[in-house]
Amino acid sequence: MSEDVRKLVRIVNVDDVRPAENADALEISIVGAWEVVTRKGVFHKGDRAVFAEIDAAIPVNDERFGLPTHEAKDFGDGVNRLIIKTIRLRGNLSQGVLFPLALFPELDGVPNDVDVSETLGITKYEPETPVSNDVVGEWNDRFAIRSDAERVQNLAKFYDQIKAEPWIATEKVDGDSMTVVNDGGTLRVYGRQAELKPETSHFNDVLDADFLLEHLPQGWSIQGEVAGPKVQSNKLGLDEKRFFLFGVFNTGRPVPRDQWENWMNELSVPVIEDFALPETASELVAQVDGMKSIVKPDMLAEGVVFHHKEGKAPYFLSRPSFKVISNAYLSNKPRRRRRKKKK
Repeated sequence: MSEDVRKLVRIVNVDDVRPAENADALEISIVGAWEVVTRKGVFHKGDRAVFAEIDAAIPVNDERFGLPTHEAKDFGDGVNRLIIKTIRLRGNLSQGVLFPLALFPELDGVPNDVDVSETLGITKYEPETPVSNDVVGEWNDRFAIRSDAERVQNLAKFYDQIKAEPWIATEKVDGDSMTVVNDGGTLRVYGRQAELKPETSHFNDVLDADFLLEHLPQGWSIQGEVAGPKVQSNKLGLDEKRFFLFGVFNTGRPVPRDQWENWMNELSVPVIEDFALPETASELVAQVDGMKSIVKPDMLAEGVVFHHKEGKAPYFLSRPSFKVISNAYLSNKPRRRRRKKKK
């Protein structure tokens, strides 16, 4: 099993460089299955570079990064940082950012694929928790695996092995992660990072405590996404909060879906039947791009999560799952209403 830490910033080899559309001064640099818009001539196939993934929060006071400052923010540590997001430049999709390795002498001798975010002062952007006094304790790995599946773009070199494994495809629902544990007859509720108070979390809005105490065995956990009004902008436009279950654990070990009880399947995220994996990771990204939601067919789906049918994590994954996010979903921004001019 691979290390259970996302490598937010790492040294890579540029796999390929191709022309950008509608922009003579730009090119597309390929890293795994990621596409990054770069200035023409800066990178060539085989070059070593520093790659920062989306969600990287990069300090703009370090001039070596050459990032604009007008959208930078201080997220509580006194440093103005720019969050790297999925964007389109002249119609070209760009995810992440590349920097020439020569800009960073402190990385001399560091091998590829080692996380260098701490060395460069780069942090991961985490959405703010709306109610800080919800937290009552730390996350406990004894009960479940933290929900944060690897993106397929980082798994391009393992894609042949991925195709050889059995997977169940499910819709990825955008919301707040919630894990509920029956800990010796006491229900514990966890968010993505910490234990929360059940009474002030989403728990009472979406689940029945008495039912779970009766039907969820002691030592077992259910994990899912809460979506709906006042949750992560409610991008699916749901009328009420819902819990979309995607993982079940027995004392921290994933339970294969064919061993789930009926009530667990009834709470499940939608399963995408007969999803056939294409030949390459890039083709899979393209296949998911622009998919419509099963939950709300008139809306874009956030993406697809693939869960291993046997509940096991192949050697190249830290979890028994991986995900593909729809680029159309990421780059789809709500239109701002124009203010009417006063006469």
